[in-house]
Amino acid sequence: MENQEINLLKRFFMKTIKITFILLLFSFKFFALTYTSVGCPANWSGFNSSCPFFNGGTRLDFQPTPGDILTIPSGCTVTVIGVITVNNDITLIMNGQLKFSGLNDQLHLSSGTTIIVNSGGSISGVDNSNKIKIGTGSAEWSGPGTNFGPFTLVNETFLPIELVYFTGKLTPDNRVNIAWQTATESNNNYFEIERSENGIDFITISEIKSKSENGNSLKTLNYQMIDINTLPGISYYRLKQVDFDGYFTYSNVESIEWHAKGEIKIVPNPIDQLCTIKFEEGNSIKQLEIFNSIGEIVKTISLMDLTQKTIQLDFFNMATGIYYLKADGSILKQKLVKL
Repeated sequence: MENQEINLLKRFFMKTIKITFILLLFSFKFFALTYTSVGCPANWSGFNSSCPFFNGGTRLDFQPTPGDILTIPSGCTVTVIGVITVNNDITLIMNGQLKFSGLNDQLHLSSGTTIIVNSGGSISGVDNSNKIKIGTGSAEWSGPGTNFGPFTLVNETFLPIELVYFTGKLTPDNRVNIAWQTATESNNNYFEIERSENGIDFITISEIKSKSENGNSLKTLNYQMIDINTLPGISYYRLKQVDFDGYFTYSNVESIEWHAKGEIKIVPNPIDQLCTIKFEEGNSIKQLEIFNSIGEIVKTISLMDLTQKTIQLDFFNMATGIYYLKADGSILKQKLVKL
């Protein structure tokens, strides 16, 4: 009896191990991965033993699976050699350069592929026979010359939304009004608003659900989002559309320039115990707020006299770390470092 129970347990564990192994194989096969080009400058002639794209120690010497991401990092140049065909929908991200140096070099991509060229990235070719084609339509990019990012290439007939416009405007109270309109939507799940300080590194600041019924619409839909944390200088905004299958596309990039009313200087910074805030000429700031790194207000200063040129702050009872200033509700560029 005891041996029979042991045998039953053995069979159970063996069956469990087999099922787990099959599930692992399935997940490895269909889970989207990110591959990065290495050994730059590098030549790309297809998915073979010389393919420059790696995921860890795994070379992409086989066709990428749907949803995979191929990245050319900043400072890297990848030159297309011959005609490369990608059978599945992927995302190709360029922070570096994609180059076509021969007359017959081409990149043929499947209909749902998205090419994102970030600021600092580029596509270059020697003449108009060097093309990027997405789907079976006309070329999405042809030389000669070099096109610098940021821009996005997609197959217009494959887009899950028909975007009429995407705009960003500074409001009178120094906030950024983001607005966009779609003419049609198909399988559209939600939108993300992304913002960047340098045009390269974007973060998601808001997520907006589709207004369409079950992701599908044949009528005009309007969307809006207000960014209350305006960044000083130039900020970059883009719209990311995500469908129910997890695929996504990007809009054009909008830039917004804003400067705080009355520049300030902080001395010393980093701070030991005390610091002085010096206002430049033309100051019209009425209130300063100091936030800690998790967004809590730790100090508020009201400026009753707008001709005031300096304010002294004490940090005696404040913890070591990084703090940020807000002037009249808008984030200033300066940050405070408490030693």
